[in-house]
Amino acid sequence: MKATTVLAVVCVAACLSIHASALSPFGVGRSQLHKKRWWSSVDVNDLHKYHLDDDPQGYFGYLTQPMDHFDPLINKHFNQRYWVVDKYWKSKSHPVFLYEGEEAELELGEVAYGHHAEMAQAHGALILGLEHRFYGNSTTKEGLLLSELQYLSSQQQLADLAVFRVFAEKKLGMSGTNTWIVIGGSYAGALSAWFRLKYPHLVYGSVASSAPVRAQANFEGYNEVVAASFADPIVFGSEKCVASIRQGFSKIEQMKQAGQLAQIVKDFNTCQDMTDPNDFKTFASDLQGTFMSAAQYNYIEGNSSSIGTLCQQMMVPDPYQALVKMFNPGSTCSDVSFKDFLKLLTDVTFDPGAMSRQWFYQTCTQFGYYQTCDKNTTCMFLPEVDLDYYFAWCKGGYNIPSSDVLEQVNFTNAYYGADNPRGTRVIFVDGTIDPWHALSVLKDLPEGLKSVFMKGTSHCADMAPNDPDAPPALKAGRLEIEKIVSGWLMQAEMEKKHK
Repeated sequence: MKATTVLAVVCVAACLSIHASALSPFGVGRSQLHKKRWWSSVDVNDLHKYHLDDDPQGYFGYLTQPMDHFDPLINKHFNQRYWVVDKYWKSKSHPVFLYEGEEAELELGEVAYGHHAEMAQAHGALILGLEHRFYGNSTTKEGLLLSELQYLSSQQQLADLAVFRVFAEKKLGMSGTNTWIVIGGSYAGALSAWFRLKYPHLVYGSVASSAPVRAQANFEGYNEVVAASFADPIVFGSEKCVASIRQGFSKIEQMKQAGQLAQIVKDFNTCQDMTDPNDFKTFASDLQGTFMSAAQYNYIEGNSSSIGTLCQQMMVPDPYQALVKMFNPGSTCSDVSFKDFLKLLTDVTFDPGAMSRQWFYQTCTQFGYYQTCDKNTTCMFLPEVDLDYYFAWCKGGYNIPSSDVLEQVNFTNAYYGADNPRGTRVIFVDGTIDPWHALSVLKDLPEGLKSVFMKGTSHCADMAPNDPDAPPALKAGRLEIEKIVSGWLMQAEMEKKHK
């Protein structure tokens, strides 16, 4: 099955990813996670360039958690995996950096490496990582049944964090005066912000990278940012590039309206005849996903970038043929069957590496995040990718009607405060090229809620380790994060002395 590039994942995101591996970040794959971390592609022999250690010296354990923290009569439990990286921890009273897991298996490299690890080293801090319930190894073999998925929610995960916070303090013999900072990116970034806002007595501050804290069913803004990013010269885009992309997709739409669907099927070599409207929508989603992924995970090196490379491919006399070549360069037909996609969503087979069924369930029950291409927007792609297409996921995969999706999105925003939350000591970090910034906090708010908004940077770019070749805006952003976190730790020490 061809990996679909529907990025309906807050970011569902793949933070720090260079290649689209699925909802991933990118180029989201129908059967993959959209979150392949950046350093997953770094050769061990190159670690010195990033001042990384090829031996993170971490270990994992399991904590038994209630399946439902809010109903003591539910007698169900699961084992949740956590990671401990204590190589920088100077003493039992030094700070703790709590790394929140996302909608995927949480691996040691993600916890042990990155900008947060560099800050931990500078401050002698302990690094802990908690895998998200129902992902990776933190679930049961029955965990993908609908009867069990009802316990999968952001609220339950925040309660998991609270229990783990108390457990870890005792398990590791902490002094009880440690200053805790919670860190996360993409959906996990939203969780890190919400943990600080909902449990301010348990963590002192939060760094929320590319955090889509405003739930939205019809996320039109995603593809509007994609269009703006492909027009931005700072990442080697241009208005001419956008015009070429529009031209290519417009020809497909014109051919479809003219009854030339069979020719589209032949040109793009799809396995289905696409007479089923949802098959054509799946095809449209797959085709645009390449561009969405490039924007979300744009990677700049020297005088080239992911966006710039695609622009070079599209700025040709016949952009339609460029799309044909891009979509299916091989001889095997491309599966665009919507029914096959629903089989993926309804597959309840236990697999630690799977995430699609769980994550899309969360989008249907809490967040939406559906990247549409409505006609009244600046979207460059095909208008067939509409809200009804995503609602068909929810109905076909989980028997959740559209009215329930909309109701739960509204509740999520009421519960957390959307992009106008109230609280203290949260840094919202975003980049102008990342489409998810449209759902984040982009300006300072009262009581110390800070925004670090970097020009020309992509999804969770700040979370990667410091790179001497990083763009100036990214370097400045990381320095600002370090300055704020250092200030929090100093303030916490002063408060302890005055108690």
